[in-house]
Amino acid sequence: MRRFGLILIIILASLALLSVALWSELRPITRDDGVIVAPIFVQMGSHTGDLVVTGQYVDIDASALILGNVSLIGQDVDVAGQINGDLTILADTITLLPDATIMGSVHLLGGEAQISGSIAGDLVLNMQRANIDPLALNLAGVVQVCNQALLDSLALPSARIEPCSAPDVFAPLIALREGVPLLSQTSQEIDLLITVIGGVLFVGVTALLVTITPLRVSRVEEAIRQRPLGSLGVGVAVYMLVSGTVIGAILSLAAFPPLALLTIPVSLIALASAGGLALIGLPTIALMIGDALLVRVGAPQPPLIAAIVGATVLYPLFALGDVLLIGGGAAVALGAGGALVTRWGGQPVQRAYFIQG
Repeated sequence: MRRFGLILIIILASLALLSVALWSELRPITRDDGVIVAPIFVQMGSHTGDLVVTGQYVDIDASALILGNVSLIGQDVDVAGQINGDLTILADTITLLPDATIMGSVHLLGGEAQISGSIAGDLVLNMQRANIDPLALNLAGVVQVCNQALLDSLALPSARIEPCSAPDVFAPLIALREGVPLLSQTSQEIDLLITVIGGVLFVGVTALLVTITPLRVSRVEEAIRQRPLGSLGVGVAVYMLVSGTVIGAILSLAAFPPLALLTIPVSLIALASAGGLALIGLPTIALMIGDALLVRVGAPQPPLIAAIVGATVLYPLFALGDVLLIGGGAAVALGAGGALVTRWGGQPVQRAYFIQG
């Protein structure tokens, strides 16, 4: 029991420290020139004055009311609120939602844009691709296109389209983006931090389950060792079935919504069951990997240590690369199959019978 408490304390302390570190990385930073730098930025409510934001993901929520001009730089930028001024965006993916209301002109520079909403001024496009919904866009001004290929392909019956007359409007944002080179580095740090958090959780949960449910884990391990191919086949079949129920729920929601009232609960139950199988199956696989490694190096250890070693080795299969992810998927299927064969470790593989003689 002391061992269980110590493991739990270590997990909670690690999560608390990592959460603080993650919050410090994600929190917005306002520079001396008023530019807000944040990997993830969401504007809700009112904001007085101009707003300049640079980040990975920037969202102007439908509840936002900005009393000034807005300049946004990011990879993905969504705008759904009201802006009482001009809007200038430099991003890979830009989405102006139907609720967006811009009282001035809109200037978009980047890769792809989805455009709707209400624009009181002109719409200036320097995009590789732009999808404009004429039924959802209320444009009072003209459309100015700075990309010749886009100019040739764009057709809006209700709006006047003409070549771009002021391409230098994007120069300040381009200069600002070049002046904030730490965004990609910050994104890498966040990804690393999330990976570390996932690893600590996985190792901690594995250690807890091996500690508090040793009998269930041993039964699942016995099933996998006796019938490895059978357990793998059962696990693959389970996850194929779960994938089918989820896809069916999505298709029914799109094609015949009343049927989704039945298919969505079924898919949620299937997902929960598959998650439960993985919850008992993966720690078992980690324990088996740890046992094999420690025996190979001539240093056998108690199950708890073996489980921690195995989980540390197993986790990179999920965190690193597509090829390794295939191995992680096989481990999940193998563990889930063993867990299902033993009813989540509640029954042994071979039942004992009493014979009177």
